[in-house]
Amino acid sequence: MEPTACVEKSGFIYHKGHEFIPLFYHFPANCEACTKPLWNMFKPPLALECQRCQIKCHKEHMDKKEESLRPCTPDHLNSVTLGYLL
Repeated sequence: MEPTACVEKSGFIYHKGHEFIPLFYHFPANCEACTKPLWNMFKPPLALECQRCQIKCHKEHMDKKEESLRPCTPDHLNSVTLGYLL
């Protein structure tokens, strides 16, 4: 099985239905692909967050074309999003 292609367009990275934006975390957050920390107070690693489902991962997983991320499921609203809608 071949890895799914990652498409970069206008600052976003598209993969498995995700719409990732690159960012740095300076507060506690963990990668959903490897569960290692995404954050560091002084020099955090480059991370990606999906603007649709809020999944977070290290950019290196995308660079290596790893298939460890689940497909995007934007219909699963987290409690923060749900709070804004109510």
